[in-house]
Amino acid sequence: MTLLLAWEWLKKNWMWLLFPLGIIIYFWGRLSVDREPPTVVSPELQQAGEKAEKVKEELDKKIAEAGAEKQEKLKKLKVDHQEKIEKLTDEQADEVERLLDDPDALNTYLYEVGRSVRSDV
Repeated sequence: MTLLLAWEWLKKNWMWLLFPLGIIIYFWGRLSVDREPPTVVSPELQQAGEKAEKVKEELDKKIAEAGAEKQEKLKKLKVDHQEKIEKLTDEQADEVERLLDDPDALNTYLYEVGRSVRSDV
């Protein structure tokens, strides 16, 4: 019978029990929490991040060095190419000078030079 009366009272006044029960649960949770902050990242992972950063810096440095080396090689290649072109042009000009007395030989030579230029492209 008392259980029935308690049940009736609980059905009628249930909202008055929720607020104190919520406060009790809140404080119980706050008091039972461990005060030491949790470790989010382990020291091994933090050191791995530092090592990865060092490796990235080293990689960037090597990429910059490789780019500079590439530019130097390109400059040298352009100079060598220009020298070869000038040498070939001088040889052809000398040959033209030599063949100025023979128009047929000059025509044949110039035709061959023109054909070789067109076929090289």
